[in-house]
Amino acid sequence: QTLTQSKSIELQKTGTLQDNDGTPGVSAGDTISYTFSVKNTGNVTLTNVTITDPKITVSGGPIASLAPGVTDSTTFTGSYTLTQTDINAGTFTNIATATGTPPSGGNVIDTDDDTQTLTQTPAIELQKLGDYIDNNPIGVYNPGDEISYAFRVKNTGNVTLTNITISDAIPGVTVNGGPINSLAPGETDTMTFTGSYTLTQNDIDAGEFKNTATAFGTPPSGPNVSDDDDDTQPMTTSPALDLVKTADPMEYGSIDQVITYTFEVTNIGNVTIKGPITINDDKATDESCPAGDLPPGGSITCLATYTITQNDLDFGSVTNTATASGQYDEQTIISNEDTVTIVAAIGVCCLPDGQCVILTEQECTQQDGIFDGTLRSCVGVDCFIAQGLGACCLPDGTCVDRLHEAECIDRGGDFMGVGVECTPGLCHRPALPVPTISPWGLMLLSMLTGGLAVLALRRKSRKS
Repeated sequence: QTLTQSKSIELQKTGTLQDNDGTPGVSAGDTISYTFSVKNTGNVTLTNVTITDPKITVSGGPIASLAPGVTDSTTFTGSYTLTQTDINAGTFTNIATATGTPPSGGNVIDTDDDTQTLTQTPAIELQKLGDYIDNNPIGVYNPGDEISYAFRVKNTGNVTLTNITISDAIPGVTVNGGPINSLAPGETDTMTFTGSYTLTQNDIDAGEFKNTATAFGTPPSGPNVSDDDDDTQPMTTSPALDLVKTADPMEYGSIDQVITYTFEVTNIGNVTIKGPITINDDKATDESCPAGDLPPGGSITCLATYTITQNDLDFGSVTNTATASGQYDEQTIISNEDTVTIVAAIGVCCLPDGQCVILTEQECTQQDGIFDGTLRSCVGVDCFIAQGLGACCLPDGTCVDRLHEAECIDRGGDFMGVGVECTPGLCHRPALPVPTISPWGLMLLSMLTGGLAVLALRRKSRKS
């Protein structure tokens, strides 16, 4: 009786993923453990049963003898350690082969594969750090100062990222470096990318500069991954105004005289002061300034007037104080106070009677005096000379002080000179001596007198 031999073998391979490093998800270094179930599905005993796998390490065996219908699931085991390449691929597939030797004829074989899906979790992390650089080292934020940026890029996923770039949302921010060709999971790059930005006045006025950068990376499959990070640079702001006030003229001498005040307002801070810029003066009421804002370092000239009153003349001086103000960040910025004092233009006044007094020019003129604003004291001032006054000797021999020459002459007097004062004996006129006449002289005088009388009668008769 010929017995027909049926020779066959069956292999079942099962893989189990092991998370060896304890981190969530699959990563390089994790392993796949394998179990193998070998069954003799023929009707003859198989000997020298082995299992091979080209990708993994298979332990155990060979099985010396495996009777028909018998299954062995304990002899063989296997393991494989995942590489980054495997995870980048997303799956790991391998094929094992079971081989058995029948009593006669060639070996029997069977294969079985196992595919492990390796879940990919691509991710990237960006950290951006800004550092202020004072290019104009005066201790405050100014246009032209810079912010330099450093970027830290980390692959926080489980697959390799390629073509990593960084961009910044704010125009004017320059990002240098890159792209990064390849960044493995867990790897950090802090050297490839740098950035810079030059501050503007608008940035300083805002009180801070905030911007956001974004890192992009390309995983082995699927869409790009990205992460963004912002950096906020607070700006130290120092709003300040300086006021310098001047008056023209600095002296006054009459009622209703108009004094013009000039206010030089300068922004000495580092932020723009919003207009309108205003002047608050405790005397003037018509303060006016040019419209508009005042940038740092800028100046404007404001004007105001004040009209002199009688009280100002009486008091002898006018003092007034002013401040300038504008707006920053909804706050009123007030300048320093500046005070100007103008004085009445007093001087020496020589009155018509020769008296010297200290008056304003207007007061002196009202009293018909002669004003000299260069002098502030009557000491050494001779108002007789200033007024052209002097002593006058009248016909009766009396002396009158402080007359003008014309007035003296009108009164029939002799003007003794400007500045001359009456002194004893100035106007005394000595009596003329009485002549002594001898008898002969008297006779000659009689004859002369009679001759003059006869001559006068003759002239008279001729005329008649």
